[in-house]
Amino acid sequence: MSIEKELKLAYQEGEAVRGPSRALDERIAAAASARMRGRENRVPRRRTRPRVRSAAILVGLMLISGVAYASTYLYSLQTSQVRMTLSGELTLPEGAAARVGSQLEAVRRQLAPGEAAFVYSTELEKWKLPPLTKVTNPVPIPDLAEWKERTLPVYGPLKTPAALPTGWQLVRGELETAYQGYSPEDSERVLPGLKKRAKAEGSGYAWEKAAESGTYPLLPTPGLVIRTQTGEDVQIRYIVFREEDGVFRVEGKQDKKAVAEQVRIGERDAVYTESPNYLLSQTGTYREVVWMEEQEGRTVVYQVGAEDPAVGKDTLLEIASRLQ
Repeated sequence: MSIEKELKLAYQEGEAVRGPSRALDERIAAAASARMRGRENRVPRRRTRPRVRSAAILVGLMLISGVAYASTYLYSLQTSQVRMTLSGELTLPEGAAARVGSQLEAVRRQLAPGEAAFVYSTELEKWKLPPLTKVTNPVPIPDLAEWKERTLPVYGPLKTPAALPTGWQLVRGELETAYQGYSPEDSERVLPGLKKRAKAEGSGYAWEKAAESGTYPLLPTPGLVIRTQTGEDVQIRYIVFREEDGVFRVEGKQDKKAVAEQVRIGERDAVYTESPNYLLSQTGTYREVVWMEEQEGRTVVYQVGAEDPAVGKDTLLEIASRLQ
């Protein structure tokens, strides 16, 4: 699970928050405050039972439906509010994930800060996966104090590195992740035209910019990007479930070659994962440490990950242990 990990989220019921506000910080705040005011579950529930919301995550972002897989359980994390499970159920051709990741990154680099785009991929459709991805170019916030000031009223206090190893530096903070979910209405509106363009151009993918008034994920994923002494980037992502949001069940799917290992972050249980064929990664790989904490009535999912093969488990654990 990841970058976006992170968890990059789409909901089984296709829920989305429409954010008409113009500024990035305004629409992130609007999404966070309204994220659980969407449609109720279609099955009636008794008042004596807690509401359970389900989020299905495919390699961090995309929703799978109507496809049968042989399940391979990797891990489960749980608080009183959130249960998160990850299984290795996907079989992707060698190198395919890196090709898709490179396509998405090529589009992202053409976007101005704060812009978003819908990208159609013929490879994703060939694998019977959702062929549409929403890509964003998050506005960079170079100052950690400013990032904390802007995230605090929306998410509450989030743990950040108390200190970095010698030679490491904070590159930027972000209020959203580079890949996001989208509504069924978005897909119906843009997918047919993008398919026609991709076929006519023979490029394997096509894209168009998303309107400022488009839909936004119910759970924006703020984060920090840190650069190692040798130039590799490490991402720290946060997903916050408020007490009033109800109970969540989160299910993630990754390639069958993904592996997971239980680790410790201080006194807390955590999981380290390696995904050698990870969509949304330019290199096709992703390593991550993930754990949950209950803080002041909230559940915070912490994710520390990197797609650069040079960043190993020890490095990720070192950064995770410095969050305070």
